[in-house]
Amino acid sequence: AIIWKIGKHTDRLLSWEAPAQFQHDFAYDMKGEDKQGYPVFTIPLGKWDIRKAYQRGQKDLVIKYMQQLLERGIERTRLKNLTDPANTFINQCVFIWDMEGLTMKQLAATGMTDALMTFGKTVEAIYPGIVKAAYAINVPKFFPLLYAMIRTVLSNRTLERVQIFGTNSEKWKMVLRQRISEDQLLEHYGGTREFDENFRRIRESRMSFCESQEDIHNGMFTVTVEAKEKVQVALDVLYPNSILRWKFNTFGDEIGFYMVFQDKDLTLINGGRVDSHLETVEGSYKAVIPGRYIFIFDNTFCHFQSKSLHYNISETHPEGVKDELTTLGVIVNN
Repeated sequence: AIIWKIGKHTDRLLSWEAPAQFQHDFAYDMKGEDKQGYPVFTIPLGKWDIRKAYQRGQKDLVIKYMQQLLERGIERTRLKNLTDPANTFINQCVFIWDMEGLTMKQLAATGMTDALMTFGKTVEAIYPGIVKAAYAINVPKFFPLLYAMIRTVLSNRTLERVQIFGTNSEKWKMVLRQRISEDQLLEHYGGTREFDENFRRIRESRMSFCESQEDIHNGMFTVTVEAKEKVQVALDVLYPNSILRWKFNTFGDEIGFYMVFQDKDLTLINGGRVDSHLETVEGSYKAVIPGRYIFIFDNTFCHFQSKSLHYNISETHPEGVKDELTTLGVIVNN
């Protein structure tokens, strides 16, 4: 059995009122419970613009807000045991993570990945075993990249309780209804319970993402490579013999280009300085071995001039792979 500590820190976290903007932008539902009485949290994560909060310097508040979500789950289990002692002892929660609306631009920007990695670490360090079941639904095609990072901080016990579904709503609604009665499940997710206004608004919203992050004319992402710096774009390959493709150009002069297989610390392509300011550079590579491949755009040789880099890096699965999910490159720390 899991025993949760109740103390001053818990009381402060539960009584803390998040900024009104957070309650508006990061709404979630926590009123339902499954057929055994375990609390159900529904989080429309794909519509949470965490990037915006990070840009406002509110990283710590985002982390606190997400930890409060976990603490509210524990508080609900405690109250359930007090008010219904004849019921099965409850000490875990069910989580529905709705990824509808999640874009590669969100994932590539500062915020989303960091917040989820921190959330995962918090679950294992402070609330181990809190996950009764977790469902990721409406996952986009690039979801394996995000999940590959998050799973590194989760225990096997937690991972065994995670189920992942694409956009086939009939499939995941059927699974959710097996665990949760319709009157406890929100109407959009296969139940009859109505949304509150805040949840409805955020779920029906459209992400207003900064257009400068992606060049809408050619589907390429844009980032500035500062003088004396480099930018690394990671591609996590899941299947042997996948085809990696890259396309990029720069504004402001040439740039260094390399591709490294991180798992073996092996440089696969040493392009040196390329004239990407004169023409778009394109190429492909068959990744025989699954793992993390790093594409490096190097401006360390330039002491004063930054470069505007426009890039698109992607993976195509080999023939015969039934999994339709694909992976796109995302910027990682040097």
